[in-house]
Amino acid sequence: PDGSAKIQTAAHEIGTGIETVLALTASAKLDVPVDRITVEVGDSALPPAPVAGGSNSTASICTVVAKACDEILDKKAKGANGAVEAYAENIPHGVKPDGIQKLYKGQPNIAGGAKMKDRIQFAFGANFVEVRVHRLTGEIRVPRSVGAFAAGRIVNPTTAHSNLMGGMIWGISCA
Repeated sequence: PDGSAKIQTAAHEIGTGIETVLALTASAKLDVPVDRITVEVGDSALPPAPVAGGSNSTASICTVVAKACDEILDKKAKGANGAVEAYAENIPHGVKPDGIQKLYKGQPNIAGGAKMKDRIQFAFGANFVEVRVHRLTGEIRVPRSVGAFAAGRIVNPTTAHSNLMGGMIWGISCA
C-alpha cells in the first residue's frame, strides 16, 4: 500500500551485487523506484537459493523475482488491494524435478555447463595475458591483460563489471 516492495531470499552476497540486481529486476517489473525496494539476503530462514558460483545467481534468482513480480501484478490486476505477497520457485533447465526439495535440505543442484545434450549453459570468457618474468630475480610483471566475455543479459553494468574483473584477475593468476 505504501508503494514499497521487499525481496527475501537466503542467497548470499559474495561481492557480485546480487542485492542490486534483485532490486533492479523488481523495480523494472513492478514500476517501483529502486530506493523503495528492500532486499534481504543471507538468512537461512528465508527461501533458499543456489550457491553463488558458476555465474548462476543473477540468472537463477532474478528469474524467481521476476516470476513473483508477475504473480503480484496478476493479483493486483484481479483487484487485490493492500499488501500483496508472492512466493515463486524456478527449476532451471537441467535440474531434476526434486531440485527445490533438495535445495530446502541444503543440497543445491548446479545445472548447466558444456555437457548438456541440447545446449551449452553458462557464461563464456577468454583472457589473454602477457606475463614477463625477470630472468635473474624472478619478478613477475603483467603489462597487458585483455578479456572477452559472453555473459548473456547484463542486468547492471556496474555489478557485471565487478564480476568480469574477477574473471580477469582469475585469468592473470592462471597465466
